[in-house]
Amino acid sequence: MFKQENALLIKDALILDVTSPFYGQRMDVLFADGYLTDVAPQIDKKGVERVEGSSLCISPGWMDVGAQVNDPGFEWREDLDSLCRAAAAGGYTAVAVAPNTRPCLHAKAELMYVRDKTREKQVEVFPLAAVSRDCAGKEITEFMDMHRAGALAFTDGERAIGHSGLMRLALLYVKAFDGLVMNRPYDAQLAPNGQVHESALSVELGLPGIPSLAEELMIERDLYLLEYTGSRLHLSNLSTAGGVELVRRAKDRGLRVTASVTAMHLCFSEEAIRDFDPHYKLSPPLRSEEDRQALLAGVLDGTIDFIASGHTPLEQEAKKKAFSEAEFGVSALETTFAMLNTFSGLSAKVLVEQLAVGPRRVLGLPVPRLAKAEPANFTVFDLEKSWVPGKTQTWHSKSRNTPFWGKELKGQVLLSFRKKTTDGK
Repeated sequence: MFKQENALLIKDALILDVTSPFYGQRMDVLFADGYLTDVAPQIDKKGVERVEGSSLCISPGWMDVGAQVNDPGFEWREDLDSLCRAAAAGGYTAVAVAPNTRPCLHAKAELMYVRDKTREKQVEVFPLAAVSRDCAGKEITEFMDMHRAGALAFTDGERAIGHSGLMRLALLYVKAFDGLVMNRPYDAQLAPNGQVHESALSVELGLPGIPSLAEELMIERDLYLLEYTGSRLHLSNLSTAGGVELVRRAKDRGLRVTASVTAMHLCFSEEAIRDFDPHYKLSPPLRSEEDRQALLAGVLDGTIDFIASGHTPLEQEAKKKAFSEAEFGVSALETTFAMLNTFSGLSAKVLVEQLAVGPRRVLGLPVPRLAKAEPANFTVFDLEKSWVPGKTQTWHSKSRNTPFWGKELKGQVLLSFRKKTTDGK
């Protein structure tokens, strides 16, 4: 592991930082004492650690939004230490974690627990604060208090904010500090016991379906409330073509709405569950190929602002069941880039925009720059190098609920690094 006080030379890497005068060029990049010190076509420096390869790229460090950390309360699935190791291995230098812990991240004390416990980590961890106490959708939390404690945004995470009055209040409360409410659009009442996308395939497999309407109806509601309040809204984990179109039209109307999608939904359609592999059982479910193509189009035209990992670590027993009994979710921090590089067809430039720039732009954070005298915050990856999770590269998450265990993926993260400040932040 590269250490802050060491020197590092990255040879012949494609610069993927749109703010750099070397954007799109292959250069040698030298770091020393936690800062970028030189960028040139050829740098010869002996006695320093090197990273070399035939298809290297370097970009600003990536950021994930919405990962389930499970600490405190569910540490056997993931804790903050393992989350940071997994994130670093996956190319991330920052992660904004969901509030669905026990206790939930619904007060200043819980937010400070996350920040204090990760202060010395190489990956910077930001808590997303709960909209409602215990993420139960009933009693609204102390927004101003948590905003002052460092909450980047307010969300009930994996739980949709179903109560319209609560959602309206949340959108109004954040206006006091130009904050952001995030919601995962899903009306559970339209899909009782739903398992997969509602379609001909769900009927063929005999599994209860989750209609696209369950997502699109809540998006419609949230956009009406957004227009009414004049606030800011982020819609997490879109999965339907209709949802993408609703966001596209809302942006055209000037509403302050952003949206994200998970890597799995860009790479796979409902056909992945034909063999009843519970590792592809996700919430929202994998949908039709038409939906997948619409999500990809949304990424390319800017309707979708960033790609999230959708990291939901689970113990093996939660997945080693019949499909209908298995829990929803995938452990994805370590495979998101390789998955996208292998299956999505998106270019490296688009992936960097979606993994490094988009999340920070939505959350109001500065985007790291690859420039001289700038603090180091970067990710180095190889577009052509193949690897096998759990075999040719160490697996860091406590959970192995991934469909890629023991399978070859193309595109490997070689290094991620963030210079820590003197107070550990």
